Amino acid sequence: MTQEQKNKSQAIIQRAALLAGMVGSGLAGIPKSETMLIVPMPAAMVIELGQVFQTEITEAAAKRMIPGLVGSYLWRTPFIYNAIKASTAVEITEAMGWAFVARLDAGMR
Repeated sequence: MTQEQKNKSQAIIQRAALLAGMVGSGLAGIPKSETMLIVPMPAAMVIELGQVFQTEITEAAAKRMIPGLVGSYLWRTPFIYNAIKASTAVEITEAMGWAFVARLDAGMR
């Protein structure tokens, strides 16, 4: 991976993680709406990361690549404080992003 690819990937991942954290912290005031707002974010991140590595990834393919059940499970767990949801959203998004970058860097086409 070139330094430029790494820098672009870092910016994409951090932006997606920040957005997920903001939603998880309570910007989505409607109960359980976090699921509908957070789960699509990694798909957009995966598509954008693919562009950094000159790999075309469709929305359908991106959604299949994401372990969405993990995110969905976390947001459906009752009585989780907003701060915990926010930090969890950030960590999961960061981890997914860097795992996908590693796959792209290894030549996943």
